[in-house]
Amino acid sequence: PAEAAPPPPVLQTRAELVAKLFQALDASGSGRLRSTEVKRFAELCGFSGDDATWAAQYRALCSLHKWDAERGADESAFGQLVDIRNSCTYCSDDDLYEMIAEIDERQQTHSSASSERSRRNTSKVNSPRSTASSTTRSPRRAAASAASPAAASPP
Repeated sequence: PAEAAPPPPVLQTRAELVAKLFQALDASGSGRLRSTEVKRFAELCGFSGDDATWAAQYRALCSLHKWDAERGADESAFGQLVDIRNSCTYCSDDDLYEMIAEIDERQQTHSSASSERSRRNTSKVNSPRSTASSTTRSPRRAAASAASPAAASPP
């Protein structure tokens, strides 16, 4: 009989989970999370405000955590953000796993949808794209939906 494939490596330490989430959020590959990338994290935490509200929240986060708004947060600063207990940005290890899985799922879904759309619409130049998405959040994430990421305070 054929041997079963070994299971994928398990991320065991919190530092590995934070690094994996940071990398998943760092769409630009710059090694820093700028406004739109931090917004993805905030949305995973339950943020659902408009662009103007997000801009104010991002400025408040930058001010509170002493980040340069143009450069954004590096991995160390992001790690500190997710470690602030009793804040809406705190993430348990389970939360980190959930967020990583959700980002991976969205990327796979987007990639599959893009490939399918590309095959169907090869003659269309400007096809409309849906920006609506549904998300599944843990109860803690859902409860945080009304909370402001800028409400987080340093430890």
